[in-house]
Amino acid sequence: MTTGCEYALRSRDRGGRYNLRSKGSSPLFPIRNPKIQKSRPRVQNKPTAPSPNPKHDNNPSLFKNSRSALPPFQQTPFQQTPPKPKPKPKPKPEPEPEHDYLVDPFPPGCEDMERVARRLVNESLSYLREQGHNYELVKPDLYAASVVAGGVRFHCNFKAKRANDPCAPVEMFFTQVGHFREELGYGSPWKDLKVECCVSLGESDALPRERDRRGCAYCCGYVHHPVDGCEGIIWGRG
Repeated sequence: MTTGCEYALRSRDRGGRYNLRSKGSSPLFPIRNPKIQKSRPRVQNKPTAPSPNPKHDNNPSLFKNSRSALPPFQQTPFQQTPPKPKPKPKPKPEPEPEHDYLVDPFPPGCEDMERVARRLVNESLSYLREQGHNYELVKPDLYAASVVAGGVRFHCNFKAKRANDPCAPVEMFFTQVGHFREELGYGSPWKDLKVECCVSLGESDALPRERDRRGCAYCCGYVHHPVDGCEGIIWGRG
C-alpha cells in the first residue's frame, strides 16, 4: 500500500505504469515525460465553396497584369506605358551601277558630253563631204580632250554609214579636231572648230572590243586610233 504523500508523487502513464515524479511536481500539474506525447488529431480543412468561374482557376496568365488575383470581371489592369518604337535602320545607299562605256558611251546625266560629241561629229561629217564622201551619222562615240598650248585638241570616235545606201555597213571613224584661239589663225576665240584629220577604221563590228589608243598620250583607253595613222594626226608623244 502507498501512503497519501507517496500517491501524490506518482502519476500514471499511458501504459498503466506509475512513475515517481521528481520533487516539485504536483498531481494537478504533473511533469510529463517528453518521450511520451499524445498525437493530436489532424484538423481537416473545411470544404470551400466552388469557384463561380472554374475555367479561370489555376491560370496565372489571366492575372499577369492585374492588381490582385481576382476573377477577370473584378480585375483592374495596370496603366502601363507603351514601349517606345525602335528606330528604323537607315537604308544603306545602293552602289552606283558600273557603266559600260563600250556599249553606251554617254550614261544618263551626261548631256553636256553628248552635246560636245555631236558638235565634233557634225564638223567631221562636214569635212568628209568636202572631201567627196557623203556619210550620215549613226551614233556618236567617246572622245578625249587635251589642253595644249593655245587651246584644246579632241580625239573622237563615231559610227556612220554611207548615205542613200540601205545595205552599207556601219563604219567606225576617228577624227582629230582642234579648238584654238584667234591669234593662232583658227577663227574666233573658243567658238570655231577645225578638223585636222578624219579617217575610217573599218566596219565597227569587225573591230576588237578592247580599244587600242596606239600609245597616244592625249587619249584614254576608250578611243580607237588608226593603226597606220593618218595625215595630220598628232599623237602627243614626245
